[in-house]
Amino acid sequence: MKEKLKNDRLVKLLLTRSITVLLIAVLALIMLNVLANSKDGRKQILDEDGGTEYTSASAPAGNREYTEEERRLSGILSSMKGVGATTVMVSENGVIITAEGAESAVVRDEITAAVSALFGIPVNHVKVFEKE
Repeated sequence: MKEKLKNDRLVKLLLTRSITVLLIAVLALIMLNVLANSKDGRKQILDEDGGTEYTSASAPAGNREYTEEERRLSGILSSMKGVGATTVMVSENGVIITAEGAESAVVRDEITAAVSALFGIPVNHVKVFEKE
């Protein structure tokens, strides 16, 4: 009986197709998991208006907790001459910064250039605003 199954072309074809489908399913699940995670491990979700945002399980609702990356960037920018206090938000769509010294075009350009170089993103993905 075993010999008959080994030589049966239909059994071999069915086994080959089953293994192929299983491998494709596993690869698809892995890709979905990789595409849904950002670099720092936060999960991407869709909000009510169809946009995407990242959430952290430890972030309280309504009062977003800053990531380590955002805290470090804010500290570096604040130490730059003329920048002053900063608030930073990093997203998959770019970086938004509010800075006390952003009324100066030179300071805005320096912040934009620094963030663009640091993250390897185009300057049009970095927005700098004056802080109140």
